[in-house]
Amino acid sequence: MKNPKYTVNEYVGGHFEYITPCPFGIQGKYTHELLMVGSLACQRCEHFRGINTEDCVVSCGIE
Repeated sequence: MKNPKYTVNEYVGGHFEYITPCPFGIQGKYTHELLMVGSLACQRCEHFRGINTEDCVVSCGIE
């Protein structure tokens, strides 16, 4: 299990922008763009296992 860290830009109004690309090269199903680690698309990935928002770490089950 891999645990990539991610970086978030936070904006006024509570908007978040995830800026760390997936280190495993996973692309979006329809957009074919690299997923951003921690984003909603990342959380819907088949390899996603969990997220720790305090430490900005995602648990990924990719081998």
